[in-house]
Amino acid sequence: MIKIIADSTCDLPDGMYEQYNVTMVPLKVQMEGVSYNDKSEITTPELFKLIKQYQKMSTTSAPAPMQYLSLFNEAAEKGDSVICFTCSSKLSGSYQSACVAADMCQGKIDVIDTRTAALGSGLPVLDAARMVQDGKSHEEIVEYCRKRVRGMRTLIVLDTMEYLRLGGRISALTARVGGILNIKPIINVLKDGTNTVIHRAMSYTKGVEWMFNYVMETAVDLKNQIVGVGYSTSQKVSNQIVQRLQDLGVKEVLTAGIGSVVGTHIGPNAVGMFWMDM
Repeated sequence: MIKIIADSTCDLPDGMYEQYNVTMVPLKVQMEGVSYNDKSEITTPELFKLIKQYQKMSTTSAPAPMQYLSLFNEAAEKGDSVICFTCSSKLSGSYQSACVAADMCQGKIDVIDTRTAALGSGLPVLDAARMVQDGKSHEEIVEYCRKRVRGMRTLIVLDTMEYLRLGGRISALTARVGGILNIKPIINVLKDGTNTVIHRAMSYTKGVEWMFNYVMETAVDLKNQIVGVGYSTSQKVSNQIVQRLQDLGVKEVLTAGIGSVVGTHIGPNAVGMFWMDM
């Protein structure tokens, strides 16, 4: 058998982990000396309440290699191979931990750096799990998913610059001016796994519209691909995007909340789209 493992930043919707037999490895969020497992011990809205309360940014940490190694060894003892997915190696040490564990395990292990996070990571995981159910081989799945990763795109519209300020990514003055002017940055995760601001919209509504139009201009064969829509707190805007995509005849739209690790950096009311451009 083939075992699919993914770190918690992949943001698959609740229920899909059990449905597709995907094992999740949690990253951690730390606030005021307390450590929480992403997904299972803290929700994204709960994290934002803590950040607002303490006026201090939470920190995040990757799983230790031993967390991966335990799962890899368990699979190897059963005679199963493993395909493990992590968020971008440029954003977290999760990939490095998984690779260290893979080198320590005698089993057949492939670790895939998704070069992004949230549903940008989750869509390849879902593809792999479905391919396992369809009886595809380990090699076929790995080859397809590595190609899939190369074509994944991620855009996220932020509703506030405050979390960029708290995280030290912008100055207090820049955040204040951005707030006064109602500027909404749109984060683009590049194909090398790093991120940058691709556009600065003059309102949240304009930012969401810019993102949607960008996806329409760059997406390939929408009627034959899965598009992801993620949200950090409110589902109102994400639901509107989902409806528009469905009206356009997109093959499948997957929507899910963005976890606390990614949420640490993007803040409340953020919304993102995840799609293929090749």
